[in-house]
Amino acid sequence: MKIKQVSNKSKITLGAPSLRMKMTAMFLLFTLIPLFISTLFFSIYYKQVMRDEIHTQELNLAEANIAAIESFVARRIDYAGQMIDQHGEFKSGNKVEIQKTLKSFADIDHEVVDYAFVDKNGSSMNIGEITDIKSLDYYLQTRDSKSPFTTAALNKQSGRNDMIVAVPILDKEGRYIGALNSFIDTASLSKLVKGIKLGETGYGMLISAQGMILTDRIGQSLDQAFNPKLADLFRTNVLGNKQGHFEFSLNNSAKMASFQTAPSVGWKLVIIVSKSEAYEIVSKSNQVAIGFVAVTAFIVAVLAIIISSRTTRPMIYLTEIVKKLATGDLTPRLKLNRKDELGQLAMNMNIMLDSLSGIIAQVDQAAEQVTTYSLKLAAASNESVQTSHHIVDSINQIVQGVEAQLQGTEQSTKAMEEMSIVVQRITEFSSEVSEVSIISVQEAGLGNEAIQEAVLQMAQIRKTVGETALDIQQLESYSQKIGEIIGVITDISNQTQLLSLNASIEAARAGEHGRGFAVVGNEVKKLAEQTNSSVSLITGLIRSVQATTLKAVSMMNRGMLDVEKGAIVMDTAGNAFQRISLSFKSISDQIQEVSAASEQMSAGTEEVTASMGEMVHVTKAAFAHSQGIAGGAQQQLASMGEISSASEALSKMAQELHETLAKFKITG
Repeated sequence: MKIKQVSNKSKITLGAPSLRMKMTAMFLLFTLIPLFISTLFFSIYYKQVMRDEIHTQELNLAEANIAAIESFVARRIDYAGQMIDQHGEFKSGNKVEIQKTLKSFADIDHEVVDYAFVDKNGSSMNIGEITDIKSLDYYLQTRDSKSPFTTAALNKQSGRNDMIVAVPILDKEGRYIGALNSFIDTASLSKLVKGIKLGETGYGMLISAQGMILTDRIGQSLDQAFNPKLADLFRTNVLGNKQGHFEFSLNNSAKMASFQTAPSVGWKLVIIVSKSEAYEIVSKSNQVAIGFVAVTAFIVAVLAIIISSRTTRPMIYLTEIVKKLATGDLTPRLKLNRKDELGQLAMNMNIMLDSLSGIIAQVDQAAEQVTTYSLKLAAASNESVQTSHHIVDSINQIVQGVEAQLQGTEQSTKAMEEMSIVVQRITEFSSEVSEVSIISVQEAGLGNEAIQEAVLQMAQIRKTVGETALDIQQLESYSQKIGEIIGVITDISNQTQLLSLNASIEAARAGEHGRGFAVVGNEVKKLAEQTNSSVSLITGLIRSVQATTLKAVSMMNRGMLDVEKGAIVMDTAGNAFQRISLSFKSISDQIQEVSAASEQMSAGTEEVTASMGEMVHVTKAAFAHSQGIAGGAQQQLASMGEISSASEALSKMAQELHETLAKFKITG
């Protein structure tokens, strides 16, 4: 027979993710999260490395081209210096000769657009034109520093920005007496800078120290070439530092730039490259990494599904077995030929199921024994109830007999009182004494017979009370045996409760998979607790019965003593009546001497009257004790009824325990 209802605690919530799904998700998380983190880290790290590498390449390229520009400027300064040293007219100030020299050098030097001689007053003379330049910066710089100075300026004749190389002319004392200015077309620099290539879109830009663009956007200032925000960015980064790198946006295109300063002229060579081109390799690497992560995720997912399926298959098998166990069917056994923790769990669960089956079988057997003993106890109680009924009936008869004896004794007392009056009148009515004495002899005989019957009745009472005492003692021994049986049941219940507790502990160790079995353990524990409670109740009832029985035994012993006393009193009364009968016979025989012995007879009559009064008193006491015995018998009868009811309740409880245990299906 299987349990029809399953505890709600053993039900699995619908829609909850399975263990296989959880394990698959855990495998994916534990594998992919580190992979994603490492990929992201290396992507960011590689991007940073690429950016540093690009900046390094830009700076190296800028340094190499700065060296070329420095070499170009140094060559032009050295060339102008040689002209000054080789032609004394520059120091003497012969302008006619100077013009011829300037024209001849301009014709042969294709890098130079024009030459100009500047005197110490700031008048610039080139081929056919004199210009006042004393307010211009490059004049003032050359004059004050007495060292070459290079800059870019607008050529008013050509309308283009030319590179100006100003070389001071000094006399023997080192005083400034003029300067030789070479006007070089910036196209030469543009060719030099245009040769700068970094990738597909990288290019160079040369900016003067004053912020004039010398290449690309020749002659434009930063404010003219760029928007205010970008111009400020260039001024802050490029003009404010000797070298460095920065990023900006131009024409909706992100750019990366590095710059280097030419020491001799203070010009800035800026190498600019598109950010998208610079990070193209990083983007491709990211695409490859994403593809690798996707393939890895797929492979890990497949492996996770395979591993989780193989891992959860025995768990699913365990779940099905536990579901059967939760219905009360304890016959299934786990068959897992594994040497891991699941195999140990299966082995331990099989051992636990065998133990639990044995416990249930023992409890069921004990319940059957309790049922058998309780039925025997009920039968014995019924017999004791019937015996108690007989005892009560007998005691009631004794009470009635004692009551009749009391009435007879009282009548005898009255008769003796009347006889005393008669004795007093014996002297006067001697003729009537014979008849009265005959009547007295007859009544004394009747009284003697009544006394003998009372003596016999008291003997019967003593016998009945003795048998009742033996029955009550037998009942007490039965109650002792019942107490021993209850003790056995209590031990079985405590052992069952201990085993159910061990089962709950083992189920708790099993975790989620032992929850169903924990329910079975809890049900067994509840049954054990109910049995223990019932046994405690029965124990209390048995103790009450034993106490009542002991009380009844005590009262029966007291009743035996009272009956013994009553028997002694009855024997004394019988002897007294026998003496009275003999006396009356003697009186009858000596009727002639009645008159003479009337006084002595009167005295004897008074003694007899006193004895009869004492006998009435003893009879009343015997009557009262008989009523007490009857009340004790009634109490005993009620106690035996309670014992019978308790026996029936015990039998019912044992039957219920047997029916409950029958819900478990065990092997064997």
